[in-house]
Amino acid sequence: MKGCEYRILHLDAGRKFYSIDNLRKIIDAAAGAHLNQLELYFSDHQGLRFALDDMTVTASGRTYDLSGAPGDGFGEEGNNPDGTGKYHTESDMDGLLAYARGRGVEIVPAMGVPGHLGAVLMQPDAEHLRYPGSRGSVDITRGEGRDFALALLGKYVDYFASRGCRYFNFCADEFANDLGQHRMGYEMIYANGDYRRHFAPFFNAAADLIRARGMVPRCFNDGVYYNEDDEGVAFEGVEVCYWVHGWEGYRLASAAYLASKGLRLINADSTYYWVLGKNEWPDGPEKIRGYDPEVFNGCAGRTEAAGAMFCIWCDMADSDGPDEGTAVVGKTAPIISLFGQTLDEKC
Repeated sequence: MKGCEYRILHLDAGRKFYSIDNLRKIIDAAAGAHLNQLELYFSDHQGLRFALDDMTVTASGRTYDLSGAPGDGFGEEGNNPDGTGKYHTESDMDGLLAYARGRGVEIVPAMGVPGHLGAVLMQPDAEHLRYPGSRGSVDITRGEGRDFALALLGKYVDYFASRGCRYFNFCADEFANDLGQHRMGYEMIYANGDYRRHFAPFFNAAADLIRARGMVPRCFNDGVYYNEDDEGVAFEGVEVCYWVHGWEGYRLASAAYLASKGLRLINADSTYYWVLGKNEWPDGPEKIRGYDPEVFNGCAGRTEAAGAMFCIWCDMADSDGPDEGTAVVGKTAPIISLFGQTLDEKC
């Protein structure tokens, strides 16, 4: 069995703030489990937890001041910020990157575009850039919104590329899921034509931007060949983190279909997500023993994987209060260890 080139721990450190000490403990846990990458997700609706020294973004002839974005964002559907209002600086991140390198763990930065940008889009300068009806997704149907999102992404890609990072996950998942009508955003933009006209070109522009900085682009699978429809769209040169096959009204392409298009897949099966405040595995960490890198969520048969990913998500970031990740570190340590053991046995 292949599938273990990448042995990844994904940490949602956007919704919930983690102290540097606790991030180091997460890195130590990953290293101890023989994992070789920590994917560090640092921005979502509930928070932007990493501030560049310069938080201005220039796009379409306008400069946006996003200095108020780092820290807590807004809550949605009971998923609230953690209340710390805290974030990390470039100096903090420089130290963390150095620490991870010393432990043999590669940091993969992750930031969602064009969705999951609520903490940014709640800023007065940027509110008008929202996709119609959405609080947290950029309006990629207008040049101003598209250029803003790419410029913002470019600033973060530039920082991490300059620090030697080789991969960047721009996520591209769950676009405009807050549009209502009990339908997922991709289903709606697929139906109204924005998927082909605007999303696919934006996706490829974001991937090209990352590649131009010498990094490998990653994303989640939601919008890649939605409904297994390739008419007028093509997605190439990205590594796809496959988390879910979808459900009625959310018609995502199968892992086998994406592999047939020549895409490299990382198995991020949501069956094994650990989610703060929602799915903390009260029955114990042994659940992870069922993980198989080549069996993808909801998909028939086996599909070759380039990597295996265990995800810690913090949807309900305030569940443990403003403890800066201390409780999560303790709760997930045995699961991370078993994930590494499981990969040792199955790969």
